[in-house]
Amino acid sequence: MLLKRIEKILDERDYVFQEWSGCFDLVARRKDNICLLKVLDNVDSIQETQANNLKMLSHNMSAFTAIIGTHTRREILENDVIYERYGISTMTSSTLSNVLDEKIPNVYRTRGGFFNKIDSEKLRRARKQERLTQKELAYNVGVSKKFIYEHEKNTTLSENNIVIRLEKLLGTSIIDNIDIEIGNYEDNSPTTLFEKEVCNLLKKMGFSTDTIYQTPFNIIAKEKIMVLSDAEDNDRKLAKNLPALKSFSEITKKPAIVISNNKIDSQLPTIESQELKDLSIKDLKKIVKKW
Repeated sequence: MLLKRIEKILDERDYVFQEWSGCFDLVARRKDNICLLKVLDNVDSIQETQANNLKMLSHNMSAFTAIIGTHTRREILENDVIYERYGISTMTSSTLSNVLDEKIPNVYRTRGGFFNKIDSEKLRRARKQERLTQKELAYNVGVSKKFIYEHEKNTTLSENNIVIRLEKLLGTSIIDNIDIEIGNYEDNSPTTLFEKEVCNLLKKMGFSTDTIYQTPFNIIAKEKIMVLSDAEDNDRKLAKNLPALKSFSEITKKPAIVISNNKIDSQLPTIESQELKDLSIKDLKKIVKKW
């Protein structure tokens, strides 16, 4: 099973981790490194809303984030190749293992084919060592002089077959590792009046907030520190989320609070919404730090 295979990879590298069914399937941490992983056999089955929430969480937590799978609708995923879905790096479990060991792939796959990132300085240096002009190199490889000029000016992607011809002619590697980045996310709007009221109160205190879903919490509040908050007026839903929220907070080392309409039993700091109105940002920080 793919999920168990990934957990074995994390365990072998001394990560602590937790499963969750939502915008991510595994959250893991080793020292200050946080990983958020979505695990799908068919990587095309990720939903856009899942990806958006995952990107939001990744940006806020400065976490390494990836979709791990085995195939798309059209092809089997290859090892040591970076794919992309909705702005999230996508790869096999074997590639993940290498990435966690800081062995970053240098092949990127899009619908247009396989690409490498040409290192502009390596290309320019190799061309000069071979005593070739840009025009001569372009002619011998079968590309335009403009192509060589642009790739010597900026480090950019190029089709894999062109890179192979360039390296064969120059007799050296001119590629760099692929950047494993996360795309931008779109803001979510609160779905309930209670969420909206809590967000407004946190903003009045001085926090900036993101509303997030498919996670054990629904609000991320930031002001020097980041606070994860589950703000629910549904006590049953709140009770269901509490164990996962506590575990997520412990693994990521990010403080969490619970905001409710009524008093509830919780191992996390809990504030009734009416009490929140009378608190300052310093008060809230003190509550969080005590936990």
